[in-house]
Amino acid sequence: SIFILPLFAFAAPIDSLDEKAAIRELNGLSENAQNYIVIVIFFFVIMTVICTFTIFSIMESILSKINNFFTAAQEKMRSIFRKN
Repeated sequence: SIFILPLFAFAAPIDSLDEKAAIRELNGLSENAQNYIVIVIFFFVIMTVICTFTIFSIMESILSKINNFFTAAQEKMRSIFRKN
């Protein structure tokens, strides 16, 4: 609704004779703006979800690699201690 406020300044002098047409035009513009805002919010939500899952999958892969490294190190230590 904030984006539509400046349009009143332009709409009033042009269609002062036909105010109903101006109001109808403004309603149409506001509906388009609302649709645009909804689409933008929806896009940001989807992107946030995708980014979150991507970050979590990357973190999971890194942690699994670290875990594998430590498991291998642990096995080496056990084999060394078994020999003694």
